[in-house]
Amino acid sequence: MGTSTESKLRIQLKEWLKVISELIYPEPPVCIVCKTAITTRAHIPMELAKSNLSGKVCNACFGKLEFILDSYCTVCGRSIRCDDAESQFCQDCSSDNQRYFVSNRAAVAYNEAIQDIIHRLKYRGQRELADLLAAIAHNAFKYYYQDIHIDIIIPVPLHVDRLAERGFNQAAMIGNKLAADLQIPIDTTSLQRVLHTPKQSKKTRWDRIQPLDGVFVYRDQQSDQQREQQTNQLESPLSNKSVLLLDDIYTTGTTVDACAKVLKAAGAANVYVLTLAR
Repeated sequence: MGTSTESKLRIQLKEWLKVISELIYPEPPVCIVCKTAITTRAHIPMELAKSNLSGKVCNACFGKLEFILDSYCTVCGRSIRCDDAESQFCQDCSSDNQRYFVSNRAAVAYNEAIQDIIHRLKYRGQRELADLLAAIAHNAFKYYYQDIHIDIIIPVPLHVDRLAERGFNQAAMIGNKLAADLQIPIDTTSLQRVLHTPKQSKKTRWDRIQPLDGVFVYRDQQSDQQREQQTNQLESPLSNKSVLLLDDIYTTGTTVDACAKVLKAAGAANVYVLTLAR
């Protein structure tokens, strides 16, 4: 009996010592990308001093992300070389290039590092990476759109077949986290993709720049109670609203422009676009 009691006391003592040790010497956080311990704070540039990326990613992984902070195209947000800094547009855009959205702003330049993170979320289902991508999107929103009033966030939708195949919409997943952080309403149901098109990664550049007419529609998903609260029940819920359209990658802009066209037709006053990578 005494031996059994002593054994229990030893186990409890070990557990207490472990708790005390963790309080005094807590384990360092683990990088959400490479899973190694973060022993030092990532070096965050002055422009990102208020970023919420700290503690989520290690120095090595953070250093591979090419944040777009200056010298970018005013239309699509692509980073422009220093020698082209006086130009307002990149080689893909021009002053007479008509778009239905006001502007796109991208958090980082598209490279292997951000491609790997996005692909691991989309195709391997590593949903924990959505936290990092939401932090990156939050940082970009604060940097570019802080002074612009946004009424609602709308993620670019997936077709129901693609959604069933993947199990989630990465743009909506990131959008929900971003909306919660910014305390801005989000609508993940009204903008719908009704035509199933090939994946962007499977298309040629020529195919990617072709218009996507008829691919997206806006269908008001408000409840009857929400409609009753409207002053004018015939008015679209987007009427005179500023929309933030959210997507993961901006390639040619065809997808977000098709979405913006539909949102403008539904009454939106302005459509601003935020993407993770350009």
